[in-house]
Amino acid sequence: MKGGLVSNWLHDNLRPGHDIEIEGPVGRFNFDDLPCEKPLFLSGGSGISPVKSMLRALTDRASGHDIRFIHCARTADDIVFRSELEAARRAILQY
Repeated sequence: MKGGLVSNWLHDNLRPGHDIEIEGPVGRFNFDDLPCEKPLFLSGGSGISPVKSMLRALTDRASGHDIRFIHCARTADDIVFRSELEAARRAILQY
């Protein structure tokens, strides 16, 4: 990926046969464990997956939280779960 920190490092430094150790995901990906009045969700690329799950839980509950969500993707077409996120936005705006 042009300008990608991790992808470019992997491309420039790893060769077939190299071993890598992968961890993760790490952290708390459960809104119930870290409740707050005004959640702010930040994500980029495929990191949207745990955020989508927490947003879904909040909208399914009609929680009424003042939710802020910022996601970065290369283009609008690269937004994973775009149609579901747009539906969640509409649901949130109804509260």
